[in-house]
Amino acid sequence: MLTCKELIDFLVDYTDGHLGAEARAEFDRHLRVCPSCRAYLDTYQRTVTMARQSLCADERAEAPASVPRGLVNAILEARKNQRPS
Repeated sequence: MLTCKELIDFLVDYTDGHLGAEARAEFDRHLRVCPSCRAYLDTYQRTVTMARQSLCADERAEAPASVPRGLVNAILEARKNQRPS
């Protein structure tokens, strides 16, 4: 059976649909018995969704109140550092 570490190592391939049928079945089996990995996968998927939404959002728009201010500040700082001078 797949371990928690192995699950995390293959998480991107799983969510992008790049695992073969046998590997995906092992991944799904592990998720059925491991609540920690299910929670981790859920958090990962929500994070990816929020990141994709932020790429499409108006940069002047305010983040939802549920997003921690520290995270918003870190994202804004990273954006500033990525822009050409």
